Amino acid sequence: MLYLALKYLHVIGAAVLLGTGAGIAFFMLRAHLTGEAAVIAAVASCSESGSRSAFPLSPLCWLFSG
Repeated sequence: MLYLALKYLHVIGAAVLLGTGAGIAFFMLRAHLTGEAAVIAAVASCSESGSRSAFPLSPLCWLFSG
């Protein structure tokens, strides 16, 4: 039973990490498609802070940056 619980937690953790990385990549792609350096810089700085410790606050950073 312990094995299945650890396996479940491992799969959930992997899905969260994959989703976080895909989300950051999507926002960076959208920023690059605008072609504006200021937008790219704003998304890059929010992605850095968001992926470290304040991930739930990242949408607020993207909303109010700029």
